[in-house]
Amino acid sequence: MKKENVAEHFRSKAESWVRASYEGGAYDFPTAEHRRRVICRLLDGATAPLNVLDLGCGGGHLALALAKRGHTVLGIDQSPNMIAMAEAARGETPADVQARLALREGDIEDATIADGAFDVVTAMGVIGYFPSDDPLLAHARRALKDGGRFLVSCRNRLFNMTSHSHRTLREIENGTAPALLAEMEALRGPVSADAANAFVAALERALPKLKMDTATDTPAPVETGDTVTTKMSSEARQHTPTELTASARAHGFKAESFHGIHPHLLNPALNRLLPPGVFNTLSVCLEALEDEPVSLTWSSVFIAALRKHDG
Repeated sequence: MKKENVAEHFRSKAESWVRASYEGGAYDFPTAEHRRRVICRLLDGATAPLNVLDLGCGGGHLALALAKRGHTVLGIDQSPNMIAMAEAARGETPADVQARLALREGDIEDATIADGAFDVVTAMGVIGYFPSDDPLLAHARRALKDGGRFLVSCRNRLFNMTSHSHRTLREIENGTAPALLAEMEALRGPVSADAANAFVAALERALPKLKMDTATDTPAPVETGDTVTTKMSSEARQHTPTELTASARAHGFKAESFHGIHPHLLNPALNRLLPPGVFNTLSVCLEALEDEPVSLTWSSVFIAALRKHDG
């Protein structure tokens, strides 16, 4: 994917992308908001404020959330429109939060960052736009202190076997489907009792809303693909957890955990065949299982928590 095409997309579609990704809609799942929540949860256990580098910070939602939690954050994004949105949001926060958050417009690869300056580097939805994993992993490693964490989200290639889409057909035609199915099988195992109970409780809470939606709303006309306002002309690269683990190891990172993002309780083809909101309401219930390995078999995105090796 050409860098200039990515830059133009996030320049021209900044507002619609942020709206769909963080607010969601009747048929749009708020994937970026799901990522933001998981990252904050993963860092909430820190015993002291952290220095965080947010690569591809977009409209600043994650960076602001971390600054509000007391961390010092530098957000970098190549889209001037995204940085303008982030600056506007920053300006509405208390002075102490503004002081902890710096925003910079520029190319991630060209950004001047002091070596070993950060405890955490985050990159949400960025790695797939690079021609390979190497530039981003190398940049993150240089920026991190020894033992620092790199939290990165990827489009989940395993989901190609669940989506029943053109991507599924592509994996079959390329002869790669058996390997993906084998990796998925290795992830299947009993979920924890706490997670299972949380899932059941989420379903119980969802029932009243589902009854209300189905009584008053009708399905939208059938459409395929992503929302028109946010779809890019060419696809970002995908990863499986195993593929990312191998790339990370080559750059001195150890994979510590994986978390399923944008889960699908039902086949995604049903989304626009159901009344508005029904599909996403059901899918949200699976967030209770987002830390379970099996969540990677039904999630279209995953977050990997990587640790930089000492030395």
